[in-house]
Amino acid sequence: MSTPAVMPLSPPTSYQPQRPSRSLHLALRGGTHHVRLWGEPAQATPERPPLVLAHGWMDVGASFQFLVDELAQLEGTGRCILALDWRGFGLSAGPAGADAYWFPDYLGDLEAILRAPELGLDAVHPIIGINDQLNAHGHFNAPTLPKYLPQRQRAYHLVRP
Repeated sequence: MSTPAVMPLSPPTSYQPQRPSRSLHLALRGGTHHVRLWGEPAQATPERPPLVLAHGWMDVGASFQFLVDELAQLEGTGRCILALDWRGFGLSAGPAGADAYWFPDYLGDLEAILRAPELGLDAVHPIIGINDQLNAHGHFNAPTLPKYLPQRQRAYHLVRP
């Protein structure tokens, strides 16, 4: 009986983004909000609005890198894409001394981010919102977003991975 050959393991390789991003840190509403940006807001048009990606509970905006890379394969790199870290997650922080956040806090943060002069998003451009499970986030009922910001989006998609 022969001994099976043992194949040496090769070291794991880390994922290499196909479409690199850059980070912005916005001082808004008493906190610091981290936004990951692929492309430039100037790329946005009414026909090709910016895509805003909002993460769910215990996640960060960087987790959308895989989705962004797949979208680049499908439609190229001509779309501006933003992924935010909600207050208290990733590289974002809420106001000093705050020990809890509520639905209106997150909604206000989103509106402030969309209006931030550093992003230069024109108010007439509708925003397409994708949310991967914020409805599971105890403070944010994502399906209500279209009710509060209807003029800021063309479509809303709730994606559960």
